[in-house]
Amino acid sequence: MSDSGKRLSILSQPSIHEIYSIPKFNSEERDYFFTFNEAELKASKQFHSHRNRVYFLLMLGYFNIKPVCLIYNWNEIETDYEYISKKYFPAANKKKHNIDRFTRRRLYKKVFEIVEYQRYDKTIESELVKHLGFVA
Repeated sequence: MSDSGKRLSILSQPSIHEIYSIPKFNSEERDYFFTFNEAELKASKQFHSHRNRVYFLLMLGYFNIKPVCLIYNWNEIETDYEYISKKYFPAANKKKHNIDRFTRRRLYKKVFEIVEYQRYDKTIESELVKHLGFVA
């Protein structure tokens, strides 16, 4: 732990990078992590644009490896985006385009639903405390 100014830093910069960076795949890993089941593909079809469908599947694949919400730029995901686009949505526009934070939030909400993940909030906290009291 280091104290740089007013912020307490628990993780080192390399650890932070490891957790929050985009996974780098070879072609076999890309085939494996970006192969989706029928429920996942059906969920992607709920989005109107091919671009959002591709981003949803991209986020789902990344989330299955690193269960964190990643923020990235086009140059970090271009190869993976093109792979998913060609495999699942060949008619998709290949235009280089980042998504805005509101779209990212909406897509991650659907990712959480698919993987049955809940964000930590006061409701979860009270249930957890109740359960821990029972177990203790």
